[in-house]
Amino acid sequence: MDESNYHELADSVLEHIFQTVEEADEEGVIDSDFHDGVINIVLPDGQEFVINKHSPTQQIWMSSPNSGARHFVYNEEENLWIDTRSEDDLMTLLQEDFDELTSINAAF
Repeated sequence: MDESNYHELADSVLEHIFQTVEEADEEGVIDSDFHDGVINIVLPDGQEFVINKHSPTQQIWMSSPNSGARHFVYNEEENLWIDTRSEDDLMTLLQEDFDELTSINAAF
């Protein structure tokens, strides 16, 4: 995939994740920030997700307090970001982790 296409796809999914968290956090208990391709999501208990672009490998990296560090590559056939080790997709894994760690109803 060419570099501009990677950035467009990665930026789109990161923006979607950030907006989903912002909209679901009706009570303002999550501290979330999105800057320079990096999302930081700090939960009320202090646990933190970090999700970012890793341009040299054309991946999205996620660090989750529940599932640990993961690297995702874009699969054009499935239109999903797939974990390089487990073949889980980013949105499903993020949804599972978020649901397990919070009571906030975010639909990724």
